[in-house]
Amino acid sequence: MAVMSLLLMVWSSAALAAEVRVSQLPEDAYVVVSTRGVAASGGITWVLLNGALAMKRNEAWTVFSSRKLGAAEEPLPPGREATLTTVGWAVAGGSLSLGLGTFSGSAVRGERGWATGAQTLAGSLLGTLPGLAALRYSPLTSQWGPGMGGALAMASSVGGFTLQLGATALGTWGTGELGLSPTRNPGASLGGAFLGALVGAAIGLGVDALLQKVFPSNEALRWSFAIGLAGSGATVGYQWLGGGPRNGP
Repeated sequence: MAVMSLLLMVWSSAALAAEVRVSQLPEDAYVVVSTRGVAASGGITWVLLNGALAMKRNEAWTVFSSRKLGAAEEPLPPGREATLTTVGWAVAGGSLSLGLGTFSGSAVRGERGWATGAQTLAGSLLGTLPGLAALRYSPLTSQWGPGMGGALAMASSVGGFTLQLGATALGTWGTGELGLSPTRNPGASLGGAFLGALVGAAIGLGVDALLQKVFPSNEALRWSFAIGLAGSGATVGYQWLGGGPRNGP
C-alpha cells in the first residue's frame, strides 16, 4: 500500500495540468484504489473511473485525464474495431481466391503448388488498386448517373478494369518467367496471362454483383475475392498456354 501511495503522489503531481474538477461522481461508476492519507496531500480517496484516475478531497472530485489506466480492459475504439474486421474479411476473401488459383493453376500443367500460389498472389496484389476502382464504379453494382459525375465514374470503372488486366497479367507472368515457373513458351504464357486475367476479372465483376445481394455492406470480402479471381485466371492462363514447366517432363 505504501508503494501505491507513493506512485499515486508522483502521478498526481505530473497530471495536474490535465485535471478536470467535478462536484460528484455516481457511486457505482468507479473502483476505490486507496483511502489512506498520502504525504503532502492530506486525507484523500483515489478511484478508477472508466480507466482514468480520479481523486476526492474536501468533498470535491478531480478527474485526471492525461493518462489512462487499465487500458487492456477497455473495448477497442469503434474505428479500430471496424478496421480489424475489414482486414479480417479481406484476408478471408483473398485466401479463398488464392487457394483457387493455386490448385487450378497447378492442375493445368502439373506445376508445383507453391509456385502457382506465388503467381496468383503477385498478380492479385499488383492488380488491387485498379481493381478496387473497377469494382467500386462497376455498372453492375452502381449507377453512373448523368453529367460529369457519371462520366468520371465510367472512366474510373473502364480505366481501372483495363489497368487491372495489365498489372495482374504482368505480375503473374513476371513472377513465373523471371523466377519461379518459367514455361516452354514465354510469349504464349504472356498472352495466356492476359487472357486469363480478362476472364477472371470479368467473372469477378459478376460474382461481386451476386454477392452484393448476400453481403450488401461487406465490400472487403466481395472485392478481395473478386480481385483474387483475376489473379487466379491469369495463373491458369499462363500455365495453360505456356505449355507447362520448361524443365518438366
